Amino acid sequence: MTALAQKIEMKPRLAMQQAHEDCDWLGTIIAIHSIGEYDFVEYLSTPASNNADKTRRIAFSSYIGGERTCRSYSSLDEALVGVIARKYDGINTQADRFFMRGIGAP
Repeated sequence: MTALAQKIEMKPRLAMQQAHEDCDWLGTIIAIHSIGEYDFVEYLSTPASNNADKTRRIAFSSYIGGERTCRSYSSLDEALVGVIARKYDGINTQADRFFMRGIGAP
């Protein structure tokens, strides 16, 4: 790895142990991604016991500055838009949904 690559390599601030404590009930943790002050725990969801659809899906739990937002998203794109909207527009924001719908994202 080059010196430049080492300088710009992004490492998660969120410790795997904290992720397990916060998100273990959500499903199997796959990875932790960090972008600036935002962290995302990627996990394979556990289907609800009362749900007839037993499909497990990839989802992303979000953090801002190490604080859990108690929101999960279906894609990393949606998660990034969601935490930015929450940071600037507040906890009850709908800006992320309007943005994603406005650009035609799935």
